Amino acid sequence: MKKIIILLLPMLACGTAFAQLSPGEFSEVRLNSTYVNTIKPGFWSSNFRSGLIHESTGSINYGIYGDSLSGFRFRWLAHNNTAISYNTDERLIMHLDNTGVLNVKTGIVSPNPIFGSNINSKYNKVVILGPNQPAGVDSKRDISFEFQNAGKTMIRSYRGGSWDTYMQFLTNPASNAGYVDPIVHMHINHDGKVGIGTTTPQSLLAVNGDITAKKVKVTQTGWPDYVFDPAFDLRPLLQVEAHILRERRLPDVPSATEIEKKGLDIGEMQKIQMQKIEEITLYLIELKKENDKLKDKVAALEKESQALKAAASGNKP
Repeated sequence: MKKIIILLLPMLACGTAFAQLSPGEFSEVRLNSTYVNTIKPGFWSSNFRSGLIHESTGSINYGIYGDSLSGFRFRWLAHNNTAISYNTDERLIMHLDNTGVLNVKTGIVSPNPIFGSNINSKYNKVVILGPNQPAGVDSKRDISFEFQNAGKTMIRSYRGGSWDTYMQFLTNPASNAGYVDPIVHMHINHDGKVGIGTTTPQSLLAVNGDITAKKVKVTQTGWPDYVFDPAFDLRPLLQVEAHILRERRLPDVPSATEIEKKGLDIGEMQKIQMQKIEEITLYLIELKKENDKLKDKVAALEKESQALKAAASGNKP
């Protein structure tokens, strides 16, 4: 019993000493004669000032506030081995609020952070909040991949004037030296239109530059097999010639002016070209038949000519 009383006496003495302090007064506690810590007792009604401060290489300050909307907050403040001002949060590094939200001033550094869950049918999402105003690219929110003493790559999103949203992919070309924003190379519109090399796509895929591919497949309807239908009205060649002389292009083929203005529909042009190839094939078949008839006539004439020559030679004395 005596031992217990002896152990409690120092603790009671410390408790009495702290109880005598008034809000705004300070007392020092030394831990292992290495760290000097200052305790400011009492609960303040604003700015979460109550706290424990470590005044050697860093500082921790926690606060309790009676407002139900703010609740309990645990915060960390930085300083340069000087006293911390409790009237401002200018040196706030991060704080944890009563809802479990961790607010960090410059970012969270953690090796291989993991988000979400691998549980079946469990939905997860990572949310990056953005403003309602200003609208347009000024409301941008970026995910940035930054390399030391080198460039960076970004994934960017921003809102439009209503519920429309946009996404962009930015990369840093080798010539873009310095710590500046990379360049937008791919853009996705609110309506799903994709632009590569352009931020104003006018179709589902707009490419401002060359396209290299091993294979391009264009689905098309109305393929001109109808040309070989016996009911197809094949233009006489003289009509084709007259159209060429008048329009300087084949019938059914768009003009150069139209192509320059509206662009070239590859699928439609392939269909037109195939129709012309099939029409040419019919012309060739027709010409072949006419040529064969001429050959037969020539052969008959030659045979008749030879017979006449033989008869003529037989009548000579």
